[in-house]
Amino acid sequence: MAGAAMPDADNVATSPAAVDSDPLRNLLAPSSLRGAKPNIVLIVTDDQTLESVQYMPYVQGQIDEGNLINFTRAEGNNPLCCPGRATILTGQVDTRTGVQNNAQAGNMRPAETVGPALQNVGYRTGIFGKLLNGYNGASGVWPGWDDFQALKPRNLYDQYNYEVLNNGVREAYGDAPEDYQVDVLTAKSLDFIDETPADQPLFLYVAPTATHTPFVAAPRHQGTYATTPVTLPDNWGEADVSDKPAWVQELPIRGEPGAVSVRRKQYEAALGVDDMVRSIDERLAATDRLGNTVLVFIGDNGLSQGSNRWTSKMCELRGCVAVPLVVRYPGQAGRTDMRLVSNIDIAPTFVDLAGTSLPVVADGISLVSALEDPTGSVKTHAGLLEHWPGGSEKGSYSASRYPTPGFYGIRTPRWRYVEVTNLAVPGLTEYELYDQRDDPGELVNLASDPAYAAIRADLQAQMYDLIRATGATPGVPQGSWRPRAPTGG
Repeated sequence: MAGAAMPDADNVATSPAAVDSDPLRNLLAPSSLRGAKPNIVLIVTDDQTLESVQYMPYVQGQIDEGNLINFTRAEGNNPLCCPGRATILTGQVDTRTGVQNNAQAGNMRPAETVGPALQNVGYRTGIFGKLLNGYNGASGVWPGWDDFQALKPRNLYDQYNYEVLNNGVREAYGDAPEDYQVDVLTAKSLDFIDETPADQPLFLYVAPTATHTPFVAAPRHQGTYATTPVTLPDNWGEADVSDKPAWVQELPIRGEPGAVSVRRKQYEAALGVDDMVRSIDERLAATDRLGNTVLVFIGDNGLSQGSNRWTSKMCELRGCVAVPLVVRYPGQAGRTDMRLVSNIDIAPTFVDLAGTSLPVVADGISLVSALEDPTGSVKTHAGLLEHWPGGSEKGSYSASRYPTPGFYGIRTPRWRYVEVTNLAVPGLTEYELYDQRDDPGELVNLASDPAYAAIRADLQAQMYDLIRATGATPGVPQGSWRPRAPTGG
């Protein structure tokens, strides 16, 4: 079943949606929302793949009908949950937040997040769902949130038998159908909308976990995609990885039936999130807020699911770093937007809309000008800095935890360049260079080809400049890959 085409990676900045369902959109909206304090809704999904969005009937329908701006070149700074969420909340790269893996939630500085910044200029702020991996309530209710209902770690992904810290009070949920986590978070979000005064802007942050393994769908959705044909991408189970870093060369090729099954499960689990988006939109419309609400839907990190043989995240390749990002923006028709954007840009965009600033120096940029420019003439990033410090999701190098090597990388409109540090071989740095236009599946590593030496040198210089701009030092080893002990006799 291999052979699905990878997303297009040409150099066109934007293209219009097929249909604009609201021809009066631009006549009714202000010329710019910068500083206008629109309502803001942020939905952050967990480990959601790009391809799974097409199996969300409501969200995909909104894209097709010309109501959402679809950023097809959105990538995260660090390809893991906890660092990605810390970046979304602050606009800073992982080395600045101090949250570089899932064991470092304690390094987060809650007062430096976007919540207090928006609350300080009059927003009613609410957060519902997954906050950070490892958040257990010990740090209490974070400052800057009028309604703070964060999930605790117990059964975080199972959708049942979980706990919510409801403004400091523990709530326990069971295994009844009405306890399904996505539906509970939806109901809490709708209550928040209803309880916010009509003359006060709201900031709603909701973070369901259903699209994370074990991919538990709501009872009403189980079996929906059980027989849906799934075509695996061209780079699934890549046959020849001799040009890849050592850690990829050690990976086995997984079974095709399992790869299809896991995709179907995520598609079904995403249906509850799709219902959430629809319900939030309907409640915003019912309370006369929809026309003055910026809605952002983004994944916290990618999930490779067998692309280039890797099944998880925490890697330097597209499957790990690419995230879904769609935006409803009053006054703008939907479109496909191919400008480079990142999760570092979310918080700066929100404070720009609110006419305020973050309490810390952000590494991202406001996307307001780009969102209000359907022509693509407003530039975003020349390159995106990406990073993983190495190890497992909690920084372990135990073979049983499947650690991955540390890296720094840069994504430009045309190229992905990566330096992977492998301390298992002293002094060894492995290099990767992929043409995102002609080889979006990253099947051919061009780093050792002399014909691309100048391109590689230029990308390295750009990447090192970005690293220095974050206060870090380029060329410093970023962790190691420790080969697994041999098996068999």
